[in-house]
Amino acid sequence: MEPQGNLLQGTLGDNLTWMFNEKYGLLRISGDGDMIDLVYGEQPWNGFDVKHIIIDNGVTSIGAHAFADCSGLVDITLPAGLATIGNKAFWNCSALKEIEIPASVARIGSGLYSYVFGGCNSLEAVRITDLSAWCRIDIADGGYGNSNPLFLAHNLYLNGELVTDLAIPADITEVKGYTFGGASIESVSIHENVTSIGADAFKACYNLTSVVIPDAVTTIGKGAFYSCAALESVTIGTGVETIGEGAFATCSNLNAVHISDLSAWCGIDFQTPNNASNPLVIAGNLYLNGEAVTDLVIPEDVTEIKPRAFKGLSGLKSVTIHKGVTAIGSEAFSGCPGIESITSWIPAETLFGIGENVFGDVNKFESLLFVPYAASRTYSSTAGWAAFENVIEMDPTEIVIKVNQYGSGTFCCEYPLDFSAVEGLKAYVAGGYNVSTNVITLLRVNSAKAGVGLFIKGEPGEYVVPVLEESYDNYLNMLVGTTEVTTVNSTSADGLYYNFKYTILSGDTEPKFYRFTDGSRYSAGKAYLQIPAAWLSASSNTIGMRFDDEIATGIDDVNDELEGENGEMKTVYDLQGRRIDEVTSSGVYIVNGKKVLINKK
Repeated sequence: MEPQGNLLQGTLGDNLTWMFNEKYGLLRISGDGDMIDLVYGEQPWNGFDVKHIIIDNGVTSIGAHAFADCSGLVDITLPAGLATIGNKAFWNCSALKEIEIPASVARIGSGLYSYVFGGCNSLEAVRITDLSAWCRIDIADGGYGNSNPLFLAHNLYLNGELVTDLAIPADITEVKGYTFGGASIESVSIHENVTSIGADAFKACYNLTSVVIPDAVTTIGKGAFYSCAALESVTIGTGVETIGEGAFATCSNLNAVHISDLSAWCGIDFQTPNNASNPLVIAGNLYLNGEAVTDLVIPEDVTEIKPRAFKGLSGLKSVTIHKGVTAIGSEAFSGCPGIESITSWIPAETLFGIGENVFGDVNKFESLLFVPYAASRTYSSTAGWAAFENVIEMDPTEIVIKVNQYGSGTFCCEYPLDFSAVEGLKAYVAGGYNVSTNVITLLRVNSAKAGVGLFIKGEPGEYVVPVLEESYDNYLNMLVGTTEVTTVNSTSADGLYYNFKYTILSGDTEPKFYRFTDGSRYSAGKAYLQIPAAWLSASSNTIGMRFDDEIATGIDDVNDELEGENGEMKTVYDLQGRRIDEVTSSGVYIVNGKKVLINKK
């Protein structure tokens, strides 16, 4: 270093020189190429009263610690070809009020604690001439955003105009991390070509009131909108797959999340449970195509509901989950105190355990779990689902009938059934009896009321039978259905009927109707044959069968007279062939071998 009047000068490596004018406090750096990294506290101008810095064209980088502790620096001119700015390059330049970043800059700082502009607390303006170039800069984390001068200055000027309504240019596909953190923007339009939003990209944009994430975006980074205190609504595009930790944390005024595709929302990976990666946790309100979601129906194409997907949806009243779902993540519906019912269409045979705290404490509120027909026991013993105290089985839309290896059997269902379109399966009622041959006639039917005893015939296997809302078909039928396990004797309690079950005994090649043994326990979901004792001898042990595949048409004769022509009382049977001594209610009965409607007034 050699003094020249009030000038001090020296070299920075092999390519650059520096000169300091003590009178004006002007430091000038010239040459071609990169500036070397400098040791903090050992810069050549350490201790100088540097007020102004000019870096000439040709210099392509500013080294680490280059101007650290230049606390009197009020302005700096950076060269057009500058590419990088090193760590702590402007550390504690506490008097610096503005800086213009050339379009050529590609990187500001590196690593976690770069603090390029740390301590520059007087910064008020960052000036640029090319918004696309600014979007492409790699800005290091820097510790609390202190590598991005905008985080401290807040005001971004594009060609001299303050940017309040930010429009991401069409040539940008990535909004890089920390790019607009702290900016005083009021709105942002993210172009549809953007596919990702980096960490802290819009952190602490305190004036931002709403944001629309386009469908092409797949990733919203950690802290992307952290502490955007004025943010009231956010629209999440259909392509979003991941939302990072704390992306919307401390956005205290957020009250609406808008989506257009519920399936896409169910598949978002909301990272970490403790910080608000899911904006719903704060907003509490979800809108699907403009309509508030209160009765949520998970689409049938969804196979997995990700953790925390609907966490915090305070207005949610009901949830319906279809059978395509095979996984539900932890806390998916926690923090939804208004849930009154959860309907699960998941078949019990494919039921899966669910994550921790999926529905929160389900028994703190009046929540009912509606499950498929005959599935309550499976749900009550499966992890996660077992937390529900109130489990209700739903009426089925269809049931499965299994036909054994003999191709026949009896059946009874507590729901009305429609057999008309079930290929390969036939249903019958016992509609007639031949006293001389001990043979019942089995009449084919297309539908059956709930609880009616049926005879089923078909190739061995399983058949899916639709459930009807109601069936009004009435048939003469001597088959008695069992909707629960029943104790059956060989003779009815009143001694008027003999009871027969369809079974196979040793030596038989196929099942037959055999007389019950007294005290027999008969399974639910079956039917037994009940024949009036007057039609049989006491020694009758078996009943033969005759099939009539003409479809039974039900009642075709109506009569309300119980007395014959000579005043004698007619013999009356119910539709199961049981004799009725006194008709006390209106209904369909068998009178003199015909089906009639008796009206009791």
